[in-house]
Amino acid sequence: MEVGVKVLAENIITREVRYVNRCFFTLIAVEDHRQPVEHPIS
Repeated sequence: MEVGVKVLAENIITREVRYVNRCFFTLIAVEDHRQPVEHPIS
């Protein structure tokens, strides 16, 4: 699964919003021996 995060900053006086950062997280299900396994999406 990959999750994206977009970070915005807002000036509370002028209400100006600007884009400041982004990142992506990749999550992998692993078994007890740290081998990747399929995980059903519920």
